[in-house]
Amino acid sequence: MLRWGVIGAGIIADVRMAPAIRQAKGCELVAVQARDAAKAAAFAARHGAARHYTEVEALVADPRVDAVYIASPNYLHAEQTILAAQNGKHVLCEKPMALTLDECQAMMDACRTHGVRLMIGFMMRFHAVHQRAREMVESGFLEEPKLARAQLLFQLPRPGPDNWRQQPALAGGGAVMDVKVYRTLMMVNERRIRKWL
Repeated sequence: MLRWGVIGAGIIADVRMAPAIRQAKGCELVAVQARDAAKAAAFAARHGAARHYTEVEALVADPRVDAVYIASPNYLHAEQTILAAQNGKHVLCEKPMALTLDECQAMMDACRTHGVRLMIGFMMRFHAVHQRAREMVESGFLEEPKLARAQLLFQLPRPGPDNWRQQPALAGGGAVMDVKVYRTLMMVNERRIRKWL
């Protein structure tokens, strides 16, 4: 049984990941961390987690937690991943991995040093449409792609200057870094794509 702790009780952790952890075979959600104690308690109650914390340090020190899902603002990813690794926890970190290449390298080094696994939440690479697009490129079916196009439209929850996603120091590279991974690439040779599919 892999026992999970969730760091950050935002909407993605609440609506997507906590339910997914609970539904996955061989997994159990045992703890959650949020800076606000009431929010942490409510999240834990909704998802059947036995413990809740306001401090990341307390969650990663919990011997009943084997792995953590990090769903905090981007600027915290490196610090929290390294802390989790130092405490022997496997890490599934939300994307983007970190704000700089040096932070990414430090995360990988810490996990390697402490013998834990690190994965970044690029879930779209496992989507059937993305896998098919990759096969099309690798097989040579598209010949040599010259252009790719991707589009995505969504509204930020709580748009405005107080939203951390709109603050470069907290979010990093903006929409390209944060959400570009969600779109399937549309190759220019659409006739060949239709034939393939």
